[in-house]
Amino acid sequence: MDVVINRHDESFQQLQDRCIAYCDAIVKDAHFLAAFRRVEAESPKVLNREFKAQFGAYTSEEDFKRILAEYLVNNVGTLDKFFGTAALWNYYREDFMSAVSTPELTPLRDATDQAGRDLIPAGDASIASMKRIRNELSLEFDVPFVAELSSVR
Repeated sequence: MDVVINRHDESFQQLQDRCIAYCDAIVKDAHFLAAFRRVEAESPKVLNREFKAQFGAYTSEEDFKRILAEYLVNNVGTLDKFFGTAALWNYYREDFMSAVSTPELTPLRDATDQAGRDLIPAGDASIASMKRIRNELSLEFDVPFVAELSSVR
């Protein structure tokens, strides 16, 4: 079990590191920054709302950039209206996606995607191992387990 958990934790750490590296590169990328500046100037007229008001309680430009970069790292599609950034993101999403579709960022995006794919089998192995242990304990102590109550998996 320790080997399975360690493999999961290592895969998770690698994904986290790759996401951070990709996000850090996005907020410094010239194409992203150009798109950010254009959207910052244009969006108040287009969306009838001050640019900084799109980000709720966040107030710094660095926060604004990182929120958008996080959406890009996570491949966020259309946001529901209850997100404060929904109007801005939904209107300008393709602009930001195009801005980060550059040869400079491609290796970081690909490495992040690969780290995500690598985490899946580690997570599956952890779940299978825990279910096996749960079954063994159930039999050993004569205590029935409750089957999954949701259809999450």
